[in-house]
Amino acid sequence: VDFNHLCVSAGCGAILDNLFFCITEPGNSVLIPAPYYPAFDNDLRAKVRPMYTYISTQPCDAKRV
Repeated sequence: VDFNHLCVSAGCGAILDNLFFCITEPGNSVLIPAPYYPAFDNDLRAKVRPMYTYISTQPCDAKRV
């Protein structure tokens, strides 16, 4: 991994906020697997303002993988 491709931040919320700020524009859609940490909605809407599509997920069955 090249040093120029790394980003260090304090916490997952800050990392996701920076990531979505860099790769989305207002009105873009973002897929979010549910269940998820509900504060992400607030964190991301404050600056980025993408539209969200929630994807219902279930625990992985290791026998099927």
